[in-house]
Amino acid sequence: MAGAASVAFAGLLARRLFSSSAAWVFALVLVSLDGFAIAYSRVALLDSMLTSLLLLSLLLSLGQSTVSLVGAIVVGGLAMGIKFTGVCYLGPLGCALLLRSGPGRVR
Repeated sequence: MAGAASVAFAGLLARRLFSSSAAWVFALVLVSLDGFAIAYSRVALLDSMLTSLLLLSLLLSLGQSTVSLVGAIVVGGLAMGIKFTGVCYLGPLGCALLLRSGPGRVR
């Protein structure tokens, strides 16, 4: 389930970031054919859940409302609760939040 969710979240994230439809189709194909996700689906169960939650958190951080921002923080916290390597996500999330909320904010 988490692997399929990762594919869907990566496609939605690419669709939000790039205007080209080929970019999000390429992201879908690339993530779905990832060798790690296929070969280690039984061994690395926590990694696939971590990946899907981090992708969802990135997707939510691109939203315009405060609710999506709070959702991104909550989902990022859940990812860190699953596996502590989710802490590596704090840097990019902090940069995204600073770029989004500062005086020279990126839209």
